[in-house]
Amino acid sequence: MLHAPDHLKYWKKESNPATGEQFEIYRNTLMDLGNPEFDLERYLSDDYAAEQTRRLDLRFRFTPDPMGEECLSYYRSLGLKKEMFEADSFFDRWVLLSPLEKKPGARYPLILIFHGGMNTIETEEFSDFFAETAGRDGCMLLYPQNTNADRVLEILEKVKAAYPVDEERIYVTGFSQGGYQARALVTRHPELFAAYAPAGNDLYRPFDFQNVPYTEAELQHFKEISVPFFQIVGCREPNYHVPRLQWHPRKTMLQDLRERFPGKYDDVKPGMDFGPEMGPDPTYPKTATGGNASTIHPAPQPGEDIPRWALNRVNLRLELQNCEPRDVETCLGYLTNPDTETHAALGFYGDRDGIQYFYGRKHYIADVWSRTGLHTFRYAAVENAPHWPPLAWAELAWDFFRGFRREAGTGRLLMDRYSS
Repeated sequence: MLHAPDHLKYWKKESNPATGEQFEIYRNTLMDLGNPEFDLERYLSDDYAAEQTRRLDLRFRFTPDPMGEECLSYYRSLGLKKEMFEADSFFDRWVLLSPLEKKPGARYPLILIFHGGMNTIETEEFSDFFAETAGRDGCMLLYPQNTNADRVLEILEKVKAAYPVDEERIYVTGFSQGGYQARALVTRHPELFAAYAPAGNDLYRPFDFQNVPYTEAELQHFKEISVPFFQIVGCREPNYHVPRLQWHPRKTMLQDLRERFPGKYDDVKPGMDFGPEMGPDPTYPKTATGGNASTIHPAPQPGEDIPRWALNRVNLRLELQNCEPRDVETCLGYLTNPDTETHAALGFYGDRDGIQYFYGRKHYIADVWSRTGLHTFRYAAVENAPHWPPLAWAELAWDFFRGFRREAGTGRLLMDRYSS
C-alpha cells in the first residue's frame, strides 16, 4: 500500500513516465467530478488519495491490454481467474472473475458489477477493487459492458449454467449509471437477488435510466419480496447526492458541466466516448433517430421547498425498503442545529448511525431496520469525495451483502446477521 506523500510522484509525467500523463489528465477532470465545495488539494493529500493512486496506476497499466499476461498474472496473485466472453463485440462482451482453485462441490456467491456512464468494463474493474475482496473471501464477479436488464439476465443464465454459482447469494451493484441500472434490474426482478448496492447516485427515482417509469405493480412486488439496499456516495458529488438538505438537482450531467465550465463540454454527446464506429450505446435512452439521448434527473417543481423535497426522496426509498419514515421536522432541524456530525453530513438519521474511517477518511453511515426487523437499509457518505467509485465501496458492500441470502425453493430473504 502507498502512503502519503509518496504517492504524489505518480501524478507527474516527469517522475512517472509510464502512467504520469494519464494521472495529469485525471487530475484535470477531478474538479469536474466534484461540487463547488470539493477541496482538490486536500483530497490529494492523504492516505485515501495514496490508495486511489495505487488503484489508478493499475488501471492505467492494465486497461490497454485487459487480457494480457501482466493483468492475468495480477489476478492470479489474488487467487482469481479472469475470463472475457463474446469479446468480438464491444457492447456484448463481458468479464467473469472466479476463484482460481474451486473446491469440489462448493458454490460461490456472485456479484454483478455495472460500470458508470460512458465507461468501459475496465474503468470499473480497476477502480472498484471488488477483486481483492473476491480473492480473499471466495466469490465470483461479473462485469457486463451492456448493463440493460435483458442482456444481463441472458448472461446470468449462461454463468449459472456453466459455473458453481450459489443461487441463494446473487447480488448486484454499480456506480453512477451502473447504479441506476442495478436498481432497475432489482426493481423488476427482485426475486433473483439477495441484496443490491447502487453507488454514486440519488436515493430515489420513479423511473429507470431509460426514463421508463416503474409501474405500481413492479414497486409493490419489489416491496413484498424485500431486497436489502446499501448505497455509498461522496459528500462532494456535483449534484449533492447526499441528502444534506442542500440538494442541487440537475436535468442532465452535461447541462450541469456546461454551466459550470463554459465551452469545455460543448462538443460532448452521451455515449460518444466509445467512438462512432461502436454505434449508439444501448444503455442510454434513444432519440427518435436511434441515437443516444440523456436520462432525466428528478427535480422539484419551481418554488418547491428543496430540503422537504429531498427528505421526501429519503422517505420514498425507506418505504420501498419497508422501513419507517424519518421525521421531516427533526431532519429539517439539522439545517441550523445538527446534533451530531453524521446528521449534519447526511441530513437524516438512522436507527443506528456514526462514523467509520477507511484509509484515514471519514465515512458517515446510517443503518435502518425494516418493520419486520431486517436490516434492509444502509447508507454511507465519504468525506470530501467527488463523483468517483469510493475506495471502501467493495469492502462495505460485501460486508452488507454477505449478511443476506435468498432461500432456495421458498424465495424467502434470510438474514445471517445484523439482527435488530
